[in-house]
Amino acid sequence: MNLTHYRESARKHGVPSAFCEFAFHAARRTANVTVWNAVVVTMDTVDKTFLEEKNRQGRFLSARELHAFAKEPEYELAEDFLGRALARQNRCFGFVENGVLASYGWYATGPTEAGDGLVLRFDPAYAYMYKGFTHPRHRGQRLHAIGMAAALAEFTREGKKGLVSYVDASNLSSMKSCLRMGYRTFGHVLLMKTKRGVFTSATRGCQAYRFGVETLAD
Repeated sequence: MNLTHYRESARKHGVPSAFCEFAFHAARRTANVTVWNAVVVTMDTVDKTFLEEKNRQGRFLSARELHAFAKEPEYELAEDFLGRALARQNRCFGFVENGVLASYGWYATGPTEAGDGLVLRFDPAYAYMYKGFTHPRHRGQRLHAIGMAAALAEFTREGKKGLVSYVDASNLSSMKSCLRMGYRTFGHVLLMKTKRGVFTSATRGCQAYRFGVETLAD
């Protein structure tokens, strides 16, 4: 047990949150149980200061650009992932600064692989945000949040109601960042790995967004 980590977590997020983080980590280690916080952000809830950032010009990146960046391991864009994502017509919104892919996030408008033979489904009235990345040299500049806010504005103009996503319940820093940007929690998804596969369950709040996980076989 990393006591230093939990002391720091209690200092940053408070004792109750740190205790919950410990409980989620323990559940994962002892029972292979993971809990996701399902979240949504719309133009009504987003912190407008992230939309007013004028010094950063993000955009949806072309397939050609992405394949070029995929040649560099530092960007965490494996070719097999890239091929599947582009085949599903998923889009990547990112910031390219002086030839460096400073930050990016992926967006889907249909069912999307969620690892471990799972597929995540959601109301197509929303876009699903996943796989966020910020280059080490550009961290601490709020690029991930600025990018999500800009992508939200673009998808809203295209007719979407907003963005849905999930955050591992044990990741307090990411959850805090999402809430600060304007995301709101609407439900939870539980995943439990067993010898027969992965058991999944979603709370009632997920129904309004048709948000849930199932196996690829289903």
